[in-house]
Amino acid sequence: MSHYQATMSKMKNRLLNLLIDKIEERSYYEWFTLLDQDFKRYFHVHETEFYIYHASQNKFIAIKNYTLPSWESSSEFSKELVESGKEGFIHYLQKVGHGNIDDFIVFKNNKSEPLALLLIESTDAWLDFAKSVYFQEFEAIIGGFITSIRQLNGLITEGKKFRLLFNTTESFTSTMTSETILDRMLETVQRILPLAKTRLILSREQSGMNHTYEIFNQVENSPLIVKTFLNGVMTKEINEEKNIISMNAPVKGRQGVYGVLNIEVPKGIFYSSTQRNLIYMLVNTTGRALENASLYNQAHRLNEDLQLVNETSQKLNSSLTLREMLAYLKKQLEKVLIPDEVLFIFYDQNQEYELVETTSCFFKEREGKEYIQYVSHYIKQEKTPLFEADFESTLTKHPLYKSVIGMPILNQEEVIGIAICLHKEKYFFSFDHFKLVESLIIHASLSISNLQLREKMRELAEKDHLTGLYARRYLEKQIYQVIEENQGGSFLLFDIDNFKLINDEFGHDVGDRVLKQIGTLLIEKMKSAGIAARWGGEEFAVYLPIYKKAELETLSQKLLERIPTITNPSVTVSMGLVYWEPGVYRSFDLLFKKADKMLYQAKDQGKNQLVL
Repeated sequence: MSHYQATMSKMKNRLLNLLIDKIEERSYYEWFTLLDQDFKRYFHVHETEFYIYHASQNKFIAIKNYTLPSWESSSEFSKELVESGKEGFIHYLQKVGHGNIDDFIVFKNNKSEPLALLLIESTDAWLDFAKSVYFQEFEAIIGGFITSIRQLNGLITEGKKFRLLFNTTESFTSTMTSETILDRMLETVQRILPLAKTRLILSREQSGMNHTYEIFNQVENSPLIVKTFLNGVMTKEINEEKNIISMNAPVKGRQGVYGVLNIEVPKGIFYSSTQRNLIYMLVNTTGRALENASLYNQAHRLNEDLQLVNETSQKLNSSLTLREMLAYLKKQLEKVLIPDEVLFIFYDQNQEYELVETTSCFFKEREGKEYIQYVSHYIKQEKTPLFEADFESTLTKHPLYKSVIGMPILNQEEVIGIAICLHKEKYFFSFDHFKLVESLIIHASLSISNLQLREKMRELAEKDHLTGLYARRYLEKQIYQVIEENQGGSFLLFDIDNFKLINDEFGHDVGDRVLKQIGTLLIEKMKSAGIAARWGGEEFAVYLPIYKKAELETLSQKLLERIPTITNPSVTVSMGLVYWEPGVYRSFDLLFKKADKMLYQAKDQGKNQLVL
């Protein structure tokens, strides 16, 4: 066996052992460093330098620079330059600083495609070997070895990246927070493409993200980003002016596109098909994870909202007064929205609004009144609720509160009031907030309507429909309670004199008019003084919480004198009045009998008078 044949045998065994031993731990640089050691051992060369061929760039790039961003250093040669001729290339090498290099080899695969370039400072042993019959076999063996390590390196790199993708997507299942999902996606992109500059453009605002992002704007974003967002397709462009390659990947789920991932790298850096596929799979998985997180959070939030609405509805229907209802509703709105201001207004018969008792001072000032007028006018004009995320776009000046929700309080399709929620920050209230407030106010409207209906029913039961005064049963009940509580007071019973003659001469319609006129007077005089009732027919009764004789005589005498002046035709009345101190009477029946006796005594004494 010749010397070179033995050398070739040793190199084959050596290369085979290198491929078998710990292949996952070696980078390109480590592989070619080992290969360099063999060259120096077997051929006694003093200096070698390996360059690996980058097909997409049509360049041979120094191993030490292969993974670095500097693609424009002197440690690269174009394929055309290398293949221009041995003398010309050697002359170029010596000119650019490789003065000791006097030989080189271009290793190729079995398709004669370039794999690597070896620069050599030759020795006698090398020159002698290069002339031998084994040199061609040597080139084939080294070419096969380089092909193998490139394939292995690609598989290992791709495997790591796929494991990274798997770990990232697997982590999506452990979180239902969209901010965490987007942060992890961006971190993974940086690991897959360490030289890339990334931008994330989202369709809506996200809070709590570690990475910066932009809100999608169809006017301000580039046409390709807009195309990616609207059509859900990847786009790519080369910016010759900035010397960069830009790729846009849609972050989309089954229901739509949630954002765009923009990736920029210097023009000299190549996107492999594996990297593109990884990015595509990553953004798709991210989009679906976002969608799942959104659906989960939406379902969770919907469940909480339903519980809140149910709780509120039950509370509002638990025999509360209007004041208690509004206080509780305000508390619920403050818990859900965290607003700066909450206001309820109600309209009177003239459609003038009235503020509820809990109204803050802001709404009593000029600027606060402007909000009320604007919201009130909008709701009445448009017949819909108001939702303004940026109130600046509506008013000519800069308002204090920029987020506004205005909701009508309805009773059988009629707007009887309005609820208003305000916050100083733009976009503070979400559309989900708006829909929740709408649901709460709908339930509140129903409860208020029921309350008003109950009040009306109670009023019908407690009041006389002709005069508007309380009914006899209501007044009896109130006096029974006063007596049970050992309180003092007075009971005035009076009757219209000769009322039958009025009905006979003028008709019952006129008689009813006289009853109404007296009823109106009593309502006016007894608004805060006592309780007036129509006792029956042409009889009236008044309870007063006072029991001082002088005060009672004065008040009763004024009624006696006033009634003839406000009735048409003019009528007089006869009055019987009983007053008592606390603890005197134990029976309303006895009290009524005494008042009735005084009334008939007044009749017997000539009518149009008061008897105590």
